[in-house]
Amino acid sequence: MTRIKIGILLIPFLLAAMEIHAQHHYNFFYGKVMDQATHQPLQNVNIQILKTHKGTASDNKGNFSFYIDTLPSFLSASHIGYSTKTVLLDGTSFSLNLYLTPVVSTLPEVEIKASCEALFKSRVFDVRDYEIDSGKIFMALYNIKRSNYELACTNLEGDTLAYSGLLPFSPRNFFLDCLGYLHILSHDTAYQIFIDKEKIYMIHPSPMKKFNEVLANCVASSPDALYFKKMHHKSLDAEYYGIDRKTLKQKTLANVRDEKKLNMLSRNKDDAFLLYSSDIPDDKDAFVDWNFVRKILYRPVESALFRWKDFMVIINIPDNQVEFYDSGGAFSGKLVLKTKEIEGRWTHEILIDEAEGSVYTSGLKNGICSIYRIDLNNGDLHRRATLEHPFPLKLRVYNGFVFYLYSVPGEADNKALFRQRL
Repeated sequence: MTRIKIGILLIPFLLAAMEIHAQHHYNFFYGKVMDQATHQPLQNVNIQILKTHKGTASDNKGNFSFYIDTLPSFLSASHIGYSTKTVLLDGTSFSLNLYLTPVVSTLPEVEIKASCEALFKSRVFDVRDYEIDSGKIFMALYNIKRSNYELACTNLEGDTLAYSGLLPFSPRNFFLDCLGYLHILSHDTAYQIFIDKEKIYMIHPSPMKKFNEVLANCVASSPDALYFKKMHHKSLDAEYYGIDRKTLKQKTLANVRDEKKLNMLSRNKDDAFLLYSSDIPDDKDAFVDWNFVRKILYRPVESALFRWKDFMVIINIPDNQVEFYDSGGAFSGKLVLKTKEIEGRWTHEILIDEAEGSVYTSGLKNGICSIYRIDLNNGDLHRRATLEHPFPLKLRVYNGFVFYLYSVPGEADNKALFRQRL
């Protein structure tokens, strides 16, 4: 009889223990919903966990919270007058700051098949490189007949604004740094570009070694911080971090890792030896293996960080994900990039239209390039244009146009600059 009483008394404790254990499988998320333009809190926002009956709504201060037992899951935040936002919940952070974009009435997006136009095409000059900065196009031009170089600046319609005259060196490429300054690089020196009236000047020359140490890894900036990219594990792991401009304190935002390649490397000691070896093999066959491991088998992880409106955005290419961080570096949300919508091969190129605040990427099929706009509310991709010329070089997007270089067939040193409306 005593044993039965003890057993009955233990049942409530066992049930309570089982309930506590079951709660360990739940994940508690909390956060706030705000207007992206004003940063004011939004109340009565519908928070729904997709493919479930679970959901909640934000209170009068924009706050919300909920439990879910399955990760990963997708959260949908919707409100009248705002674009619906879809974010991925995978445990990266259990605190979410969701910003909803006010709806702007627009016509349905369709692919633009407008013909392109040549902004600079010449039998005398070859466009070796170009860059767009603050509504101006800068070009490094090679004079085919005289075998020398000069810089030119035009507006977006191709009208000439300024020239540099003959350059005393052979330029390699332009570099737009994280602070917004444009440079022209030679093999050993970096020059900042400055325009005065109709003349392009090259000022503040800096040795390339010093230039790379200071600016090469700085990828974006905000009024509060500078953001850097540092590679680890033989470039299979990209670390993104910010440095506060006032306090100089460093804060890591995220790591983008190619987990598949890192796991493969840990299982293959021969690959690890070749990857970490600094000596170039003398034997031909050994060199082929060494080169294959470094440049093909374990290619550096691809990713991008850029400033978009008030956010720092990280494109995680190995996982097809987009991560958002607010101006204070706090995690705001994550969404899945739906790259299956791309026809052909995804180029992994991220194109930012600084004038319109839009983000694009591209796909390549049989040499034909298509431009897709990335919807940063839900990760959808919308085809905006198919370029007229095959195998375009160096794409840039600005003010609703895509710009690119194209090598005109039949001539050597014959790259011309084209643009096409998106």
